[in-house]
Amino acid sequence: MVAGILITELMRRGVGKRILVLTLNSMMTQFQKELWNRFVIPLTRLDSAGLQQVRNFRATTFAGESESDTEKTTQETSCSS
Repeated sequence: MVAGILITELMRRGVGKRILVLTLNSMMTQFQKELWNRFVIPLTRLDSAGLQQVRNFRATTFAGESESDTEKTTQETSCSS
């Protein structure tokens, strides 16, 4: 699996802390299993339920920050992907 080799190399170099993988829903389970079994790379599935969990986490985590702090954190997160 070429994608697993590429992801492993990016992680080894320190430039792949968070990597977005887009795939058809019908292939997602197989992709998750192969990345875990061959490379020990966990994938978090972000379907609509998963996205809602991320939004809820961000809302509670950043609730006390000012808007500019939240924007800065979002920009840092986007740049590190």
